[in-house]
Amino acid sequence: MDNDKLFNFDLGRKYEYDIMRIMLTMLVVIGHLSLGRLANTDCGSMGNWFVQIQMNQVSNWIYGFHMYAFFFLSGCCFKTGKFETMDELVKNKFKRLVIPYYAGEGVYLL
Repeated sequence: MDNDKLFNFDLGRKYEYDIMRIMLTMLVVIGHLSLGRLANTDCGSMGNWFVQIQMNQVSNWIYGFHMYAFFFLSGCCFKTGKFETMDELVKNKFKRLVIPYYAGEGVYLL
């Protein structure tokens, strides 16, 4: 049996982007966990104080680049092939994103 058919590999897909997305998502989870622990850490002893400083540095490091990396990654994965002009792209995105957003907000406000 052919392995490509067995596992249904997409030869055009860049798996490096998937790995980057997984790693960035894990860093976001770690950053959120460390911020949650910061609020619950007792600063009465020297050990807890040291742990709090370390977690704060880790969170600052993660939050220093992770959103920029997500924007970069989404730009790398963006395909412009189905849009001939920038007007078509803007109209398509407006219909798909902005109109449903405001419709949802209208329902929420009711």
